[in-house]
Amino acid sequence: MSIKYVKNTDYWQKGKPYLDKIEFLIIADPMVRLASLDRREIDVLERAEMKDVNQLKASGKYGVYDQEYVGLGVNIMVPDSAHADSPYSNLKVRQAVSHAIDKQALVNTVLSGHGIVATQYAEPSGWAYNPSIKGYPYNVNTAKQLLTEAGYPNGFKTTVLGKIENQLELTAIQGFLSKVSITAEVFPMSATQFNDISGTKGWTNGLNVMDLRGGPDSALLIPRYFGPKGKPAWLTSTIRPEEELKAMNDAITARTQEAKKAATFNLQAIIFDQYAISTSLYHQTLTLVQYPDIHDLRMYIADGSVWTPENTWIGN
Repeated sequence: MSIKYVKNTDYWQKGKPYLDKIEFLIIADPMVRLASLDRREIDVLERAEMKDVNQLKASGKYGVYDQEYVGLGVNIMVPDSAHADSPYSNLKVRQAVSHAIDKQALVNTVLSGHGIVATQYAEPSGWAYNPSIKGYPYNVNTAKQLLTEAGYPNGFKTTVLGKIENQLELTAIQGFLSKVSITAEVFPMSATQFNDISGTKGWTNGLNVMDLRGGPDSALLIPRYFGPKGKPAWLTSTIRPEEELKAMNDAITARTQEAKKAATFNLQAIIFDQYAISTSLYHQTLTLVQYPDIHDLRMYIADGSVWTPENTWIGN
């Protein structure tokens, strides 16, 4: 299967685009994709799998680039804060588990280094990024102290759930929690099971690990997950403080970009800092692999999907 585009000879910039045509080949099998790249049946491999990146770099045949753009998605860990009988109804427990996770280690292992440690929904290059949010840095001693203050000096039992493709990450989180005496059982699920629990049934005494979609407007994306229940919104097992919902509404209804930015800053501070409703773990960058004679590719420089290829050319 493929999608083909041909040069617009009436393009408004004279002499561009340089390429006569572009064809996107849709290859489902990862091994076939790699073989096609090796035989140069394709010039660029987009969204390379993390397990293959180091090998591709070591070959010396390709350029390997991490694309950081406005609108990176975010990987988060969400406790069931809305259940009164759950340990995670206690703010100090939520703060403790945040301190217990070594985010940089997750980036290094799960993403083979191709990612950015996250503190909030927005990525550092975006307009919505709030630099005052520092998150909860990895600190085992602080995590243990907070658990003691919360009434769990010997930890507790819990679950870590997520999609089956994130099993490596779930297992890593299980290991981090064990260092602060939290015994976690991992539950990898199919996409159908995961969506049912995250968006409908909810979860109890557990940490829900998930990837949230990216986009240039965090103010519109955050309500999909943290907005009022029944709108619909996901994360049905989380608290929704009044100040969070107010900040969310302020961000959506703001009449100026300045007001929208201020409200979005406040909204993220409430969710990821003040109430620790969610822990942002990392932003995964888009990894592109290309032959060295491809110039000015600048593929997917916005939102992981926008590409204006009029400046791209092939040659030595």
